[in-house]
Amino acid sequence: MANGISDSNFLLGLKGIEDDDLQGPVQEAVALANTQLSSSVDATVNKLAPAVLKMQQDECNNNIQYEIEREEMKALGGLVANFIRDINKNSAGRRTSWVCHICYD
Repeated sequence: MANGISDSNFLLGLKGIEDDDLQGPVQEAVALANTQLSSSVDATVNKLAPAVLKMQQDECNNNIQYEIEREEMKALGGLVANFIRDINKNSAGRRTSWVCHICYD
C-alpha cells in the first residue's frame, strides 16, 4: 500500500490526522520524512548539477558556433555577390569593347 502513494500525498495524509494522541508521532514522522526528502533532493541535485551545467555549456557553445557560422555566411554572401557583380561588369566591358572593335574594323 505504501508503494502506491506518493511522498507528498503521504505527508498530506499525516498532516490531516486530527487525533490529539497522534499529534506528537505525526509531527515526528513529518519532520523525519522532510529530513529524508530534503537529503534525497540535495543528493539528486548534487549528482545532476554537473551534467546540467555541461549541457548548458554545450548549448551555449553550439549557439555561439551557429552565430559565428551565420555571420561568416552573411559575409561570404556579400563577397560572392560583389564577385559576381565584378565579373558581370568585366564581361559587359569586354562585350562592349569587342563589339566596338568589330564595328570599327
